[in-house]
Amino acid sequence: MRIINEGKQPYHYLNEDGVIVSTKHTMGWADSLGRTSMGALIYDNVNAANIQQNYNLCRTSPEAGDQWYVCRYPDDFVAGLIGCSRDHVIYSITALKLLGEHEFVKEFIKNKAKRPSIDLVYTIDQKMWFKALYSRRWSNVYACFMGPYMRLIQGLKWVWRKLGQRGDDILPTYAAFYSLFGLQAVEGNWAKRVLRRVFRPHFEDSNLAARMLCDEYVTKAEVDDYVPTRSNRWLTRVDREKNRNLTPFPEDTAENNIEMGLLAYLYENQTKQI
Repeated sequence: MRIINEGKQPYHYLNEDGVIVSTKHTMGWADSLGRTSMGALIYDNVNAANIQQNYNLCRTSPEAGDQWYVCRYPDDFVAGLIGCSRDHVIYSITALKLLGEHEFVKEFIKNKAKRPSIDLVYTIDQKMWFKALYSRRWSNVYACFMGPYMRLIQGLKWVWRKLGQRGDDILPTYAAFYSLFGLQAVEGNWAKRVLRRVFRPHFEDSNLAARMLCDEYVTKAEVDDYVPTRSNRWLTRVDREKNRNLTPFPEDTAENNIEMGLLAYLYENQTKQI
């Protein structure tokens, strides 16, 4: 049984609102939906209800009307903040489907707002991804679109780096990762096999979470030797293109660190498939 601490503990913890926050001065509330979504897959004391409250409140709020918005935090409407970023929608919907909340996910897809927030729109590939969640035909269409697109991005990154620029300026690692994470929920195996091979070159070998999501075997020694950081390692690079704080955390934070929890979860699933 894997449990995350309830109450203020280093580094991540489940707070009184039922979401996973951090000990940062802002509590990391803006990223709490994605963190809680992963936590529902990782920890036994976090479940689908912890994710759904970010949908339920938005659904019943007068500002939302008949459309479903997603909130970054359960009281966002109270604070006057409407909507969410696209990555947190994908993290949460993926987690809900993996947790077996199929009717909930289908209802959201049917009634979701056209925009994830007032200043963002769903991209073409994300619209396809929603359709691919419960349609093998659409998952194949999604793979046929994303395969050439990601290879084009890979080529553009190579050229950009040759010019002395940052490849992540073309497509940030965090954007590639949430699309890769969402593959777990797509129908059918063909699309997953194709796209995992296409996504793999976008991540460094030290990105263990991405490697396992790409169906590449990671050893127990690699997981055991992994050092958690102040920012989720899977969202950035460790070379000169890194754009996040990768300061290591002490070993005693490992049990309450989403970064370590996700690696343990992915490694266990990987081992079950062997």
